[in-house]
Amino acid sequence: MRKRIGFHLLHLIVLVAAIVLAVAAYRFPLASGSTDLAGRTLAFILERWPNFLLMTGTTFLMIYISGLSYAGRRAGGGFAEYLNVILKLVLILGMVSFMEFFLFFSSRIGRRIYLFIFLFMALFYLAKFLGGRRRGQTDMLWLLKRSPQPFLEEYPNLAAKYRPNLPENSQASKSFQDVVVYHRRELDDEMAVRLIRYKLQGSWVVDLNYLVEKEEERIPLDTVSIDWLMEKLNRVHRHYLRASRWLNALLASILLLVLAIPAGLLALLHCLFSPGPLFFVQERLGINQKPFRVFKLRSMVRDAESGGARFSARKDRRVTRLGKIMRMFRMDEVPQLWNVIRGEMNLVGPRPERAVFIRDLERRLPFYRLRLLVKPGLTGWAQVKMGYAGDDVAQQRRKLEYDLFYIKNRSLALDLLILVKTLPVVLRGLGR
Repeated sequence: MRKRIGFHLLHLIVLVAAIVLAVAAYRFPLASGSTDLAGRTLAFILERWPNFLLMTGTTFLMIYISGLSYAGRRAGGGFAEYLNVILKLVLILGMVSFMEFFLFFSSRIGRRIYLFIFLFMALFYLAKFLGGRRRGQTDMLWLLKRSPQPFLEEYPNLAAKYRPNLPENSQASKSFQDVVVYHRRELDDEMAVRLIRYKLQGSWVVDLNYLVEKEEERIPLDTVSIDWLMEKLNRVHRHYLRASRWLNALLASILLLVLAIPAGLLALLHCLFSPGPLFFVQERLGINQKPFRVFKLRSMVRDAESGGARFSARKDRRVTRLGKIMRMFRMDEVPQLWNVIRGEMNLVGPRPERAVFIRDLERRLPFYRLRLLVKPGLTGWAQVKMGYAGDDVAQQRRKLEYDLFYIKNRSLALDLLILVKTLPVVLRGLGR
């Protein structure tokens, strides 16, 4: 979490620095010295601070929505990927310059700010790409009994960052190691002494569950245990629960007022082409397995589940054409804001499921009932990280790992991060 906030903050600093230097270059011909230049630059910015604030915020938001905030973070990014980043940057700045630079400033200062931001951001992304290639993989001493390869295949982020070495195949296993991985269930006296020796040598000795949580931002089901979850579970403060209840109700009320008209018009148009009820009401299980009725705008044909309950497929024929548009932009879920206002759901949390699906998944997946110990949400960590899971058990397993991560680490900061990450999903029409 801290690294992610720092990474976005670094983007903002580069953006602000580019704008300030662009203004300084614009005022340079009128300045008589460095002190005078600094004063003229500051006066120009303070005189037009709402315009600069709007310009900086809009540019930063569009960079985030486009995915450029994470440019250069993936291992192995090639030059073609860098060119794709530059193309996106040109398009973003073109739109922002049209909306802001040439509307609020003269074309001269607007072009200068455009060029400075482009050059600074292009160099910033180039440094990220070159730095990412230099870092490569980190050697990791694997002290578990199980083979590392099948495990790492399930967790690609971990595999991309670390190169596992087995003790019997590594002459360096008796000397300093950057990272030493173990599993607490395999600990004995001999292993404990060995791990302490590595710690005293300066190695990072880490439990496998924590390493997966840190790199993948999910909890591994095949190695985690209930005692590890009990020990590592973040304490939920009563202040968070109290503030969360009021903030959820307030934000849900505002969103319902803003989205009610466009969602309602789209739903009425849908009913004209697909006769049937406007709303779709279904029973789901909430916190502590308490059933409640969830409200949605109907996006499928009438009697879509006449053949029995089933998950929606990727190309589900039951979903109408207008229903697909509603699902892409999550308009069908606007009535669920009423469930949030009533306190049956939160804006953020594990997605509520039907009892018939929960009973089946509880038999197949360990710890599944832990999802029912917190309020379900309109969006969640699993939704922003992987999207819709459907009836694929492997996808449901991965979704549960993300849900466990949220349950273990939930806080107002994480809730806010999920809401911010949901915004580009909605605006880009990536819903299902």
